[in-house]
Amino acid sequence: MQIDPEFIKRYDIETYILEERLNSKKNLVHKVRCMQSGGDEKIVIVKAYKDPTGSMQKELGMLLGLARKGLAVPEVYHVGENAIIMEYLAGSNLLDIIYLREELAKSGKGYDSQADWQLIGDVFYWLHGFYKLAKEVTGRDIIFGDVNLRNFIMVNGKVYGLDFEDYCEGQPEKDAGRFCAFVLTYNPAFTDWKMGFIQKTYKVLVKSFGYNGLLVEQEMGEELGAIKKRRGRLASMPELWRKGVKCLDKELLAGI
Repeated sequence: MQIDPEFIKRYDIETYILEERLNSKKNLVHKVRCMQSGGDEKIVIVKAYKDPTGSMQKELGMLLGLARKGLAVPEVYHVGENAIIMEYLAGSNLLDIIYLREELAKSGKGYDSQADWQLIGDVFYWLHGFYKLAKEVTGRDIIFGDVNLRNFIMVNGKVYGLDFEDYCEGQPEKDAGRFCAFVLTYNPAFTDWKMGFIQKTYKVLVKSFGYNGLLVEQEMGEELGAIKKRRGRLASMPELWRKGVKCLDKELLAGI
């Protein structure tokens, strides 16, 4: 991958290193370390698109629109013919945070279960802001679409959202149901801790954000079914699967 010469000239970059290729099924995404002539370094994300006229323009428009309205998203530094160069966020993604919290819970060392509520609230507060501002940008009722946990980065206690190619019209409960399904099925799937985390999530959604609980359950069930088809290995876990589908059972929720 080569960096756009205009970006190199604008930021007075002498040399750069493709430090890491990041996980992306659709595009070529790299973390790049740039050395500037004054001795400073600038770390950026370079996202090269397979569809620069479609998905790139869609994401760029949303990124710039949300940034103008003050939502926590990466700053765009440069736009090329088929790539966007943007701010690198030096934080932890939500998948890593959840994995760490579950490991802490297992060890019993340094785990504060009350912090789960704060984490859930922070993520959905960001999404709440996204729904409001995305409607101002597009004039439509927009949802995030791809609630992959890697698309949320925590930087100094603040949530940032990434990847806006898949936003679409819809209801927030669809994002919420997918989020619950994704959390439950990340390896190791359907653990007691993940079940408890999703029960907390459901309560936050319904009580704090006014979500329709029945719709959240429905969307979660549909996404669990879709995940089961995509990952054939889950079909061999019928008991845990049934447990996962029932994790929003009212009697269980009443005990939280």
